[in-house]
Amino acid sequence: MALAQEQVGLLAMGLDCDLNKVSVHRYRVIVESGLNENESQAQQSRKAARLTSIKNNWQPVTDAGLFLVVTLQPLEILNIEIYGFKCTLEPEGEGVLEAAKEGERAAIERLLNQDLYRAALSLAKDRNPSHGRALKASRNSSGWVELEETNPSDRVSTKAAYLDLFKTLRLIPELLPCGKVILGLTLRHKICARDGITVDWVINKRPEWLTAIKRVRHRYTDHGRPRGVAHFHGVANDKTVNSAVPGMPHTLYSYHEEKGHIPPGQAQSVRASHVVKVSYGRKDRFDHLGALLEPMFDFETLQKIDSPLLNRMARDLKWPIIDRLQASAGMVKGLRLPGFGTKVVPVTSLENAADNICPPFSLTFHNGRTSDTEKAVLALGAFRGMTRSQVVCLAVGTSVTSDVLSRHFYKLRESCQRLSAGPLPKWLGMTTPKPLKDAQELDKRLADTPPENTLLVVAIDRSVDKATIRDVAFRHKLACQFMLTDHNPKTYQNSYYNNLAAGVFSKGGGLICGLGEMPGEVDLFIGLDMGGVSQRAPGSAFLFTCNGAQLGWQLADLQSGERLEDEALKSLLHKSIQEYRHHHNGEPPRKITIHRDGRFFESLEVIRDIEQQYDININVLEVIKSGAPILFRKYQHSGQRKYRNPEVGDVYRYVGLDELILATYSGQELGVWGEKVSVRPLRLRKRYGKQSLDIMAQQVLLLSRIHGASLYRHPRLPVTTHHADRFATLRQSCSLDALSHMDRACPVYL
Repeated sequence: MALAQEQVGLLAMGLDCDLNKVSVHRYRVIVESGLNENESQAQQSRKAARLTSIKNNWQPVTDAGLFLVVTLQPLEILNIEIYGFKCTLEPEGEGVLEAAKEGERAAIERLLNQDLYRAALSLAKDRNPSHGRALKASRNSSGWVELEETNPSDRVSTKAAYLDLFKTLRLIPELLPCGKVILGLTLRHKICARDGITVDWVINKRPEWLTAIKRVRHRYTDHGRPRGVAHFHGVANDKTVNSAVPGMPHTLYSYHEEKGHIPPGQAQSVRASHVVKVSYGRKDRFDHLGALLEPMFDFETLQKIDSPLLNRMARDLKWPIIDRLQASAGMVKGLRLPGFGTKVVPVTSLENAADNICPPFSLTFHNGRTSDTEKAVLALGAFRGMTRSQVVCLAVGTSVTSDVLSRHFYKLRESCQRLSAGPLPKWLGMTTPKPLKDAQELDKRLADTPPENTLLVVAIDRSVDKATIRDVAFRHKLACQFMLTDHNPKTYQNSYYNNLAAGVFSKGGGLICGLGEMPGEVDLFIGLDMGGVSQRAPGSAFLFTCNGAQLGWQLADLQSGERLEDEALKSLLHKSIQEYRHHHNGEPPRKITIHRDGRFFESLEVIRDIEQQYDININVLEVIKSGAPILFRKYQHSGQRKYRNPEVGDVYRYVGLDELILATYSGQELGVWGEKVSVRPLRLRKRYGKQSLDIMAQQVLLLSRIHGASLYRHPRLPVTTHHADRFATLRQSCSLDALSHMDRACPVYL
């Protein structure tokens, strides 16, 4: 339980009244034309509600059934004709939506979110500068409402001529079955290109940046929607602004001119624009005008084009919890929801909402000795030794001398020996290694002398294409551990080699530690991840026993968007169960817990079918890593109210729902940064099964204590979805054909 003198709080606001029952006006939708045959009836009903709202001055309107919409106030315009869609609304009188009913609660939540947008627009319009910095309101394409300061952040000084940072507050309403509203607040900085910094500017002034820019944003809006974002694929040197738009009687310039996309006074600069290639999530690439696009400067891009700037920014982007609380409260001050006739106020905790559920942490090392942290392996020895027969050290593409490489390799082997309670496998190539030229030379060497049961340690520098080398190793059925040779010299300390050694040890078949007693009853954990929205990025599963030992990973065959198709899910679960049986004398697991990275959109009927087929019990838990409100601890010190980061295991339950917010890190674990940053919690949702949510949350905590390739920081996520997340990143940069050759018991993604 939380300490008596401390309280667990949630970075959120509430409303000054509960919404147990909401009076609404009901309308039947009679569609006359404009239906999209590819959309379901539910999608068509939602579309009718959205367009009705637009024609009625953005009043909150949502669907409450097939072709039935509800509103908070009577509608003035009942004949809707917009964007080729035409319908008539027939009044059906007043009704009541109840928060205690799941479907109706979702409808109230949608109305609440729409009214919140109206409230944000009103607040931004009426904000008195004496009450805080000027704001603008927007609605993200994913649905949430954002408030953004119109002036660059007073917290981060970029001193850069091409970008600015703006404080942005995301508002996400949650309606509980009891009628209480929790308005989650997510505060961050948005990095934006400065006004006038276009893709055309980059082409003319900073052409060396083009290879680092991955995404671009429209400088215009269509029909009041958020500005579009596209993937950037480079300059189309064979096109001009006068090139024809395929299938249309327009040039590129005349098309955007007719659409009203050209900013006032900028016609001349747009006429001189370069043409670039972009895509919108599909394979098709389109011509666009660089003058109508702005580059998006995310952290990855800045690391490549201006790392000194990124390092300066990173220091100021760390927010202590008290600063985050004060800034969030200041931005929502005076927010009132016109449709619901309510105002935003500080949230009050429900009884039993806040708690601490942290179980004892007991990690097992050599000969059964225990500790509460993975780095104890340096003193206690690993739970299980490496199984690869040899480790081969080599270098590719780096200009570092053989003597320096040799020192790196010998120090790495010494660190591996510190982890291992027994002798290591053979290490080859450490003495005066001669760097190979490139991946092709590596491929030839491996083809000429194919090693078996081998792990490669590959030294490279930042100029080398790591993905190409990794694909070569995978095609030869070899895992590899990379080591950069061009870090700052101060980086090469014992801690650096110890972390590298942990990766080598884990990929070499070793197990640094096992987990102690696991809360609840479970034999097999499965981390499920989609890793993309295309057929080329299939779903995957990560298998762990209750003591934290990894059994391997599996790939699904089919995927549609963020949902795994039924047959693919069945196949993935079948393969996972068979893999468990292979390691347990043919016995299947009796109890399985699935950790879904993100929302579980898959079929629960498939889960029930698998349960019946194998006579087992399955639990499904969503592990959502972003968007959860921040947790904090509030306490009194010398008569003053103080705030700090949460303790490990602090939770805030959404009373009446199988959902909670969980802190897997504490400020103390972050050392000197513990009071300078805000710890990000996880959101857990139970979707299926008999196991209680609290027990599954405790399991998540234990599984977050192990990593396998980092001795000094455990992951924020449970190892199931942490590895799934890492694997998703790997799949985006490697050849799936090459990956298919790899031993699936090897954690290649570490």
